[in-house]
Order: sequence, then structure tokens, then C-alpha cells
Amino acid sequence: LWGLWGSDDPELSARAGQMLRRLGPAFLLPRVAREIDDARWGAADLLIDRPMVRSPLLDMVVDQLRAAGQLSRASALERQATAGPLSTPTPLPAPLIKRRGSGHEALIETARGDDPRAARAALQQMVDADAPGTLALLVDLTRHPDPARRILALRAVRQLADQRTYLDAALPFLADPRPDVQRSVIEALSEARHPDALPRLIRLLRDKTPAVRDAARAGVIRYGAAAIDPLQVAIRHARPDRRGLYVRLLKACQDRRGR
Repeated sequence: LWGLWGSDDPELSARAGQMLRRLGPAFLLPRVAREIDDARWGAADLLIDRPMVRSPLLDMVVDQLRAAGQLSRASALERQATAGPLSTPTPLPAPLIKRRGSGHEALIETARGDDPRAARAALQQMVDADAPGTLALLVDLTRHPDPARRILALRAVRQLADQRTYLDAALPFLADPRPDVQRSVIEALSEARHPDALPRLIRLLRDKTPAVRDAARAGVIRYGAAAIDPLQVAIRHARPDRRGLYVRLLKACQDRRGR
């Protein structure tokens, strides 16, 4: 059924989806979580309109959807989550976070803590207040293990920092496991012609995900003349069956330079 749901045949996919929903959230949630990890956001629709006990796995799915900009899906799942004996606790309201300790220090501790939702609330308070040291903390949090927190931190860096600081913080996201994040960062870095990003984009031309390869190809072309020498190096070192890609890109960059 799961394979049929992913079919290119819309009617077959819809019928398989109907049958999958009958199996219930307990069966579907772990599989949906794996699909969300691979940026297949539509899998979340199999859970919508089905009451579920709130759990760490459901929270993670909601966080990933929200971080990826899938806000309507994230909100729909969050609304139907119900409390249960093993469910995660309700997050602290934002005002309570301030009462845990002495103001700014308490917010920093919460932003680095183990509760993703409380951390995001604390980060937003710091950004809104433009508190001292916020930018340095945000840059540090762009390397946090929690994917949703990394993305939130990077978006906040974009709000508060100059372009160079933001682009430097965005560079590591070229290796993010989520293709949609990679595509967004590729576009931002290539539009700015960030010099450190170009060699990485050339490597991403061989990425396993077609959408990432396409984004990298468009990104390399944006560099125009600056990409000519690195592409010539890539042509010299590439396997014969891969040289054609670099040759075509080299021509596109040379044409762009001539305009």
C-alpha cells in the first residue's frame, strides 16, 4: 500500500491513501516521519483529520514541517494532537520562560535546552528584544543537532545580521539532509556569488537528489565568469562519462560572461 500511495497514478495513489488511513496513526506515524525526513511533505496528509496522542515523534514531525515552511500541515497535526498518559508535556507559555531564572541568562539556557518548543519561544523573545549577544548565540545555534532549531536560528540571523554574516552561517546548510533546505540555501548563496560556496555547488552537481542537482546547476551558472576556472578543473579530473555535464555548464557560464 505504501508503494502504491507513492505511485504516479493519481487514482491509484488516492485509493491506496484511503486504505492506509484506515490502519491508524500508530501504524502510519513512524513511516510518515521517515518520509518527512526525505522532504516528502505530502505524507503528513495521511495523518490529518485523525486524532492522535501527542508524542515526541509527532512533535518532531510538526517541528520539521514548520521549519520547512509547511505551516498549514504543521498546524493541522498540532490541532488534532490529544494528551495521553505517555504524551509529551504541554510547552511552557512564553511568559513563564522568563521566570525560570534571571532574565537574559535564563533565555539563553532555555534556547540551548532540550525542549525544542521552549527553545524556539526563548529565541523569538531574544530576537524581538534584540538582546545583547543574541547574534552570536544564533550563529552558534545554526550548528545545533535539532534541525528545526538550526533553521529557526538561520532565519533569525538573516533578520539581525549583515549579509556576509548570514551567508557564512548558511554555508554549512549546503550539507543539510533536507533537499528543500539545500535548494533554498543554494539560491541565496549563488545569488550573492559567495566565493566559498562555488566549490561546494560543483560537488553538489553529483548529488543523489535531482532537485538538489538542478538547483546546484542553476547556482553555478549564476557565478558566470567566476565559475569558468573551477569548471575547467572539474572537467580535467572528471570521469569520461561525467565530463559532458561540466562542459555544458562551462559553455553556459562563458555565454553568460559574454552578455
